[in-house]
Amino acid sequence: MYCCSNLDAIVSCFDFKGGTPELVDTRYAVLVLVILSANDDWSRNEMEIVKVVAAQVAVALSHATVLEESQLMREKLETKNSLLQQAKENAMKASQARNLFQKVMNNGMRRAMHSILGLLSIRQDENTISNQRIIIDMMVRTSSVLSNLIDDAMDIPDKDEGRFPVEMMSFQLH
Repeated sequence: MYCCSNLDAIVSCFDFKGGTPELVDTRYAVLVLVILSANDDWSRNEMEIVKVVAAQVAVALSHATVLEESQLMREKLETKNSLLQQAKENAMKASQARNLFQKVMNNGMRRAMHSILGLLSIRQDENTISNQRIIIDMMVRTSSVLSNLIDDAMDIPDKDEGRFPVEMMSFQLH
């Protein structure tokens, strides 16, 4: 029988410090078992060596499986982290785009609405016939309601916490 003198070389390929295996310089061992003749039996020492080597090979295979699973999990985690980072960046870009859109729409809609209300209030102060006065007053009320709706719509994204204050006031249905 021929046996490599360094039996621990099979399992010394991995460094298990800290519980996570890391690949280090690899050494291999080769075990060749030969019965010299058909009538020879294995000696007790030779059988002991075979058992030790078989146990070490089993441990090495187990460690290789653990290492492979660990590397696979690490790759999956890196992929998921990359996807999460991309989603975070997309959410930040969407938030910035929403804020810019709100700012532009806020200025454009409110400015135009206030201009209309200003012109209508000037028209209200002028002496007009009653039919025109009724129409102008109705336009002022409608524009005021529309202005309040625009203000409310433009203020909704400012309330990112998702809460709206409840305003208690009495009213009559009829």
